[in-house]
Amino acid sequence: MISKKPNRGSSLLALFIDIEEKWREGFREWLEKDMFTARLKIGFRACASYNILSSVSDLSSPSSKYLTVYEVDTLGDLYSSPYQNLRKYRDKTDLEFHERFINPHRYTLNWVGPELSGGGKSFSRFLQIDRFRIPEDNIQNFNSWLVDQYFPYCDEESRIERVRRYFSIEGEKLHFLLHEFSDIGLLQDRSWRNMQRDSAWSEVDWFAGMPTVYERVVHAH
Repeated sequence: MISKKPNRGSSLLALFIDIEEKWREGFREWLEKDMFTARLKIGFRACASYNILSSVSDLSSPSSKYLTVYEVDTLGDLYSSPYQNLRKYRDKTDLEFHERFINPHRYTLNWVGPELSGGGKSFSRFLQIDRFRIPEDNIQNFNSWLVDQYFPYCDEESRIERVRRYFSIEGEKLHFLLHEFSDIGLLQDRSWRNMQRDSAWSEVDWFAGMPTVYERVVHAH
């Protein structure tokens, strides 16, 4: 269902990183037991961490191999004292893992409607991220195409659970499209490939390595 209002929270925090393989298992345990738990206690809606899906993403590209996302009710939740205190007063393990992150890219994202609403209370198993800029003289045409053609197409495809659009408030100024899938077999379908090759996409400047598909490893809500 296409909605003119956010179905759940209206803001996200997204962190793209790489980390040495020897730290990977401990990284996920730390996220699930410490980071996710602490953030859910102060009102975050959902948390999830993903691995890049090598079967459909180009690992030779500069895309980060690991993605962690947090959903909150409003942008203000990411600037209020409860969350800022978690960032300010980090314990030893927290500090150590942040020092181990390689090429981190952190984004505070605010919702831009409409969205395709669906899925459960957490993030879906598969997630495609599109990061891009829209040149000033193409904004109107691209936005019209996105609303009038792209979202209706996604609404007709049952394997697409959600599609949400954001703009970064912190981090490099980029547009984000988050596609959540129940089944990535869709990515091989002719109709999907044709939509991804539509001339409208030639109007945007892609962030290096985009689009990228990730598979969920741990999550909480």
